[in-house]
Amino acid sequence: MKKIFFMCLTMIFINSCQKEEKKPEYIIVSGQLSNTKGGPLNFTNLSGFTKTINIKEDGSFLDTLHVSEGSYMALLEQEYMPMYFTKGAEIQITADAKDVSNTLTYTGDNKDLNNYYAYKAKRTSRMKDDMATNLALEENDYLKLINEVKVDFQGQLDKLVTINNDIKEKERRAIEYYIQDQLNYYVRYHGNVTKKENFQVSDNFKSQLKEFDKNSLEDYIYSIDYNSSVIMSLMQNASALASSDSIPRRYAELTVANNIKNDTLRELILCRFVEMNLPFTKDSVRQNYYNKYLSLSENQIQKEKITELYNNLQKLEPGNPSPKFVNYENYKGGTSSLDDFKGKYVYIDVWATWCGPCKAQIPFLKEVEAKYHNKDIEFISISVDNQKDYQKWRDMIEEKKMGGVQLFADTAFNSLFIKDYKIVGIPQFILIDPKGNIINSNAPKPSDKGLIDLFSEFGI
Repeated sequence: MKKIFFMCLTMIFINSCQKEEKKPEYIIVSGQLSNTKGGPLNFTNLSGFTKTINIKEDGSFLDTLHVSEGSYMALLEQEYMPMYFTKGAEIQITADAKDVSNTLTYTGDNKDLNNYYAYKAKRTSRMKDDMATNLALEENDYLKLINEVKVDFQGQLDKLVTINNDIKEKERRAIEYYIQDQLNYYVRYHGNVTKKENFQVSDNFKSQLKEFDKNSLEDYIYSIDYNSSVIMSLMQNASALASSDSIPRRYAELTVANNIKNDTLRELILCRFVEMNLPFTKDSVRQNYYNKYLSLSENQIQKEKITELYNNLQKLEPGNPSPKFVNYENYKGGTSSLDDFKGKYVYIDVWATWCGPCKAQIPFLKEVEAKYHNKDIEFISISVDNQKDYQKWRDMIEEKKMGGVQLFADTAFNSLFIKDYKIVGIPQFILIDPKGNIINSNAPKPSDKGLIDLFSEFGI
């Protein structure tokens, strides 16, 4: 599956010295998507804003968003559409839902900047598709390729004569962050791709690598590459702290985030870490972790957001009724719902064809299925692939001779069952008892011997 490219975004506040008519405090977004049966379209940004609007069955949509000026993205399943909003703007979007990166086009206000974003997304998407081939290149050829991309982006940006310099400067830095990411990929992965043990880049290559300040709020909420780099750096620092102080890593992450000097950036990253970790925190320690966050955060809105997540996760504790999926397409024909399997234990694997760790578990899952054949348990695999990868899902099941019950979620990660279980990363495994109650919402994976121990505990 074409891996998604997370487009660079920004929060821009523009002050004008000239008197002008006051513009509406909202934007109107509309569009037409082909090859879709409708469903949710999620708008978000790197500051945590989210809103979902509805795409009609004919692919059309229209809504009013009350948002601050700046850059946002619309998420269609796992395909991103970046765009820039200004007060009172009217923006129209067209795309083929099965090939968003190659067909995305904007009209209306800010169309030049938005179409630049679309162009950049298209090229970076191709780079992701060709990543293995690119990483196998010799150093000089790789450096030449990366420089060509940089020159291309800068050239496209220079054509935007109507865009203010503030945005341009942020975008120039964003281009550099992207280039640095590509260079670092080569350092980390060229040896693996080419099977060259102990590979080291040359001094010339190292000279292209740059360090940059990781305390910029402006760049954190503008560039996804800068954003990811900051998070990775903090996670590395937290890992070292956890090792040296013998504390759980999730607490070490809160500690390093709490040391950030910029208050707004500090709050954003504290919230980010808790959102990532809380769903995977064991029930027995979740409350202490949640309380630790509350003691550190001073942002009431974000604390309310985390509290809502915490309260929803409490519903997933052992013994509570499991959320249900209804009428998911079954690979063998027809549809299946969770209630169809009442009376048996149910072990659910949430996966996707593009997920490497998911595919790595398939051989282990097949072994467990064989071991428990004709036992009082059903093995269900739920794909959260995008609709455009439906055939890839069917082909992989056949190619890998996957057993059990193979289901296709109705709207990928937007499916109600996936949202109810607060699944933010895959694979995730769930064990449900014969009455439809949760045994473990984060059950051991098939390769973990703890899974067999868990089955034995319940007499399966």
